[in-house]
Amino acid sequence: QNAVTLTQDPQSRLVSVTYTLTGEPAVITVDFQTNAVANAETGWLSIGEVNFTNTAGAVNQVVPVGEHSLYWRPDKVWPDKVIKWNRFRAVVKAWATNAPPDYCAVCLLSDADISARQAADVSFNPVRRRYFVSAEAVPGGVQDSIYKTEYLLLRKIPATGVAWKMGISGYTDLGAYPHKVMLTRDYYIGVYEITYGQYKPIYGSSDQSFVDANGENRETHPNGKALWTKIRGAYDNYPWPQETGHEHEVAPSSYLGLIRTRAGIDTFDLPTDAQWEYACRAGSGTAYCNGGTNNDALKRVAWYLDNYNDGTTTAPGSNRVHPVGQKEPNAWGLYDMEGNVAELVLDWYEAHSSALFPDADATTVDPIGPSTGTKKIWRGGDVFRVNSQNSCYARGRGGATNSTDVCTGFRVVCDAVAK
Repeated sequence: QNAVTLTQDPQSRLVSVTYTLTGEPAVITVDFQTNAVANAETGWLSIGEVNFTNTAGAVNQVVPVGEHSLYWRPDKVWPDKVIKWNRFRAVVKAWATNAPPDYCAVCLLSDADISARQAADVSFNPVRRRYFVSAEAVPGGVQDSIYKTEYLLLRKIPATGVAWKMGISGYTDLGAYPHKVMLTRDYYIGVYEITYGQYKPIYGSSDQSFVDANGENRETHPNGKALWTKIRGAYDNYPWPQETGHEHEVAPSSYLGLIRTRAGIDTFDLPTDAQWEYACRAGSGTAYCNGGTNNDALKRVAWYLDNYNDGTTTAPGSNRVHPVGQKEPNAWGLYDMEGNVAELVLDWYEAHSSALFPDADATTVDPIGPSTGTKKIWRGGDVFRVNSQNSCYARGRGGATNSTDVCTGFRVVCDAVAK
């Protein structure tokens, strides 16, 4: 705190915070605090992240070593507040780039689109990658439509060194079998399934979009009919898995190749089967991602065969699919992990069984699935499927290089490393 100063201009009400970062580049976040006790150095309390989501300057991004400033207009988002004991401070935190905050928002706009907007509004100056400490700190809130169209919102999954049981279920006919798994790295995963509004601006066209007969905006519907060749590239040239060091190579002209270039993040890919299930469960060992075990629990988090037509859709077929984020999230704030559209993952399909995992005490570390196969795995179920196929453990399979299923979509992951 000795390297942090806070001032406020009495006319404009602009708060300026100046700080000095030493050592190495880091993600910078800020917390504004007031004192609940008179004339004391203890009792500092945050005013709440939702009250300073409009900060600007060198904050919520990777910042180089040196002196920097950030800015806040409290009258815009925290009006009519009085500091009772006349004590107020800014607490600036530096996060190591390999241990960044929980949320990352990636701007998907092209350079041309950004320039066009800046021509109309000189104050428009988006940062490609911004990082936030919580859902409350995300400007506009995670449900803002901007994070389903112009931005890609990612949530960090705390996975490093956690031993857990994959495949827990009450069924034996869905390719699931309980076995121990451990992942060795945290990772970011999309809060939502990739939407039409996030796919077309990157790839130039969509595989399949969904729009209700009443003209509902298709921008926030999942991009369905996922094609491996468009997502990663021609399978013969960019298969999974590949030899060590080349596992995550994708075609530069594929969706993942293009979004890597646009976002400046070179680790974007589909999740592995294990990464997907770990993120879906969010610590739950039950059938559904909210810890539930019955249909009522599933209906709260998923659009599936029993509830797709709740009055917001007007036609059968592909129109059963709903805009992302309408149901409850799981404990890690991820939406539509079950239902809506099934999600393609990297692994080849192989039914899990006692023959495949004969040692109940053995732990598989960072599993990547079989080296070859004929079908790729989809996870999470979709609106055409029954409850048991819309669960944390259900594993389906489809064509490796093409898909005729309009309800196959995807979400992306990347390393939990700030850029």
